[in-house]
Amino acid sequence: MKEWILIIEDRPVLLRTRTELLQDWQIVTASSRDAGEAIQARAYDLLIFSQTVLEETANSLISRARALNPHVKVIAISAEEQEGSLASATYRVDLSNPDGLRIAVARLLSLSGQNSDHRTCSRHSKTPKIKVLKRFLNEAAEKSGYR
Repeated sequence: MKEWILIIEDRPVLLRTRTELLQDWQIVTASSRDAGEAIQARAYDLLIFSQTVLEETANSLISRARALNPHVKVIAISAEEQEGSLASATYRVDLSNPDGLRIAVARLLSLSGQNSDHRTCSRHSKTPKIKVLKRFLNEAAEKSGYR
C-alpha cells in the first residue's frame, strides 16, 4: 500500500514541481482554498504545506485531517529567511536543500510505516517497502551531503 500525500500549494509551478519530485507516492494536490474538500475525500498519511499557505488556514486543515487520521504527519516548507510559524508541523523543510523535501517525506513515511498500527501489524513492520525507503534515505543523504 502506498501512502497518500496532500500537497497544499497556491502556485501552479511549485505545485507541479513538488508533485514530480514526490512521484513515488500517491499525490493529491490542492490550493489552500480547495484543500478542505480534498481532506474530506480521504485520510492522508502526510500533509505538505507550502510557505504561501496562511498559518490559520493550515492549522484548520490539519485539525480536519487529524479527525480522519490522528497519525497524519505534517511538513511545512519554508524559505531560509522565513521564521517557522506553523506550530503543528512535525517536520520543517528548508528550500535551500533541493533534496530536502524528498528526504523529509521518505523519513516521515518510513517512521510511520514502522510505528503505526493503522496500516500494518507489528510482525510485518519490516516490509520490503520500508527497506526500500531506508535505502533511498541513505543514498539521498550521501548524494546531498545532508544527514
